[in-house]
Amino acid sequence: MDTTLATQDVSVENIRRVYFEQHSDAGYVAEADSIAALHFALSICGKGDTVTAVSFGGLDKNTALEYALAYGVTSLIRIEDNRSPETLADPTVKARSLAAWLENESFDIVICGNPSGTGVTPALMAGYLGIPCVSRVYAGERRSRRNREHLELQQRLERGWRQHVSVHLPALMTVQAGFFSPMYISVKRRQEAEKQSETIIQVVPSVESGNEKAVLNAVDPPKPRAKRKAMPDANQNAANRLQSLMGGGGGGSGSRAGQAKKKDEEEKVRELAPEKAAEEIVEFLKKKELLPESSGK
Repeated sequence: MDTTLATQDVSVENIRRVYFEQHSDAGYVAEADSIAALHFALSICGKGDTVTAVSFGGLDKNTALEYALAYGVTSLIRIEDNRSPETLADPTVKARSLAAWLENESFDIVICGNPSGTGVTPALMAGYLGIPCVSRVYAGERRSRRNREHLELQQRLERGWRQHVSVHLPALMTVQAGFFSPMYISVKRRQEAEKQSETIIQVVPSVESGNEKAVLNAVDPPKPRAKRKAMPDANQNAANRLQSLMGGGGGGSGSRAGQAKKKDEEEKVRELAPEKAAEEIVEFLKKKELLPESSGK
């Protein structure tokens, strides 16, 4: 479970205070993808199963755990790490600490709410733990075959493609907000959860896993793409083609045609007084028969 700044507190000043001054009076709310993960976890678990909500970081992460408590989860863990926000922004730091805690726990399924759906932290956690990772899951159910339990998952791919995945437990998966319709939590339940959370949330110190089966070496920015230039008209002579290439499209009949087109487009865009502009828009709509018949108005 993770938190994010409340909408009314999203400002440059508040973000600067959070990340550089390490203190802020800004409000926090449970992150939308974390809520989706919580909803999916409860949807695939049975009566005898235990759901544990886990957060990583400082006291500001308690807001997410309070939401989980109001949602119905009674096992709440906060892995405390009070290092600087710049250090905690490193995905390997979070992944190592979460994996180290999980190594000492008994679990079948790990569900991460991840804004991008294919983030680095869940993949690294799965690598440290040596378990499969399935991203962008939007539906699933638990099944048993030959006395071995597995999950039948439905995964969203790019451009609308979807695929069905069968994965043996233990396994890790990521979900995104918008794939599910979480249950509504009343203000009263949230207030009660906030009062009870102090006695229910278990705080454990952060430790890093030494079982590194996946290592993040570097993150490279995307390579800049060269701008495409329009090729000169093949019907022009060599001198005009050369001038067109060197001058960004100047010279030749092709250039004159381009300039005429540009001038025509500029003439279509005119700055008018508001009243005159409104009159022209109304006349245009009337010509297109997009306005209803009116009584002289």
